[in-house]
Amino acid sequence: DVTLAASTLLLAEAHAQHRAQLAAHRPQYGADVRAQLDASAGIDLEGLVHALHARERITRQVERVFETGIDAFVLPTMAVTAPPIDAT
Repeated sequence: DVTLAASTLLLAEAHAQHRAQLAAHRPQYGADVRAQLDASAGIDLEGLVHALHARERITRQVERVFETGIDAFVLPTMAVTAPPIDAT
């Protein structure tokens, strides 16, 4: 639910931000970025509203955690485990 909501919001915001520039300067965007922005145009209103509601629920949950008096909320920065340093 969190990952889907975050992805939906990220794509919707990217589409809103880049729509005009993409139309005017499409060749200057990389193929991978163009593909993601093209996909972002397909987000429907129902999915966006669901994602916004999920964000509100998650925000309230995090606020409640901070109300318990914790000093820090430590989370991973990536969804995957980093490779060992000597794996380069």
